[in-house]
Parts: sequence; structure tokens; C-alpha cells
Amino acid sequence: MTGTLTTTITKRTVMGDVIVVFGTISGSGGNVTGDITTGLRRVLHCGVQPTGAAVDANQINVNETMPCDTGNVTVVRDADAPGTFVAYGTE
Repeated sequence: MTGTLTTTITKRTVMGDVIVVFGTISGSGGNVTGDITTGLRRVLHCGVQPTGAAVDANQINVNETMPCDTGNVTVVRDADAPGTFVAYGTE
């Protein structure tokens, strides 16, 4: 079964010539694959962190080669996917 992934940008800031985007990830319906829409033109790095459990057996994985020139970062997880992300890039 394929689930849905929802992302929300919670903060944007500038560090020198790099834009940093913070946000949350949520998923439902089982296997979750989807894009984090960062609003950036080029993503230099994206980190994801699962939340909600003391030990999480189903890590969220970034499925992209960085830098990513689309601004969207594909993530994959084999279960519902609550978590946070931070993306660094340019506009």
C-alpha cells in the first residue's frame, strides 16, 4: 500500500548566501514516498529526522543526489512518516 506524504515549511532564514528551510513531515497509509517541496531553486543538503518514538525502526531516507536542482527532495519510508527536515540551498 502506498501512503501520502505531507510537508509544511515552518521557518525560512538566510545564513550568508545560503537559504535554510525548516519544516515538518507527516505521512499516513503505509509505505510513504513523496517530495519535500522546499521552495528553493537548488538544494545543497537536506536532513530528515523522525519524531514521535524513542526508537524508530523505520528511518526516513533522502532519495536524491545532492546538490538537487529541482528544489524538491524525494524521501522514502516504509511506514507512516512523522518527522522534521532542514534544507540548505539557493533561490
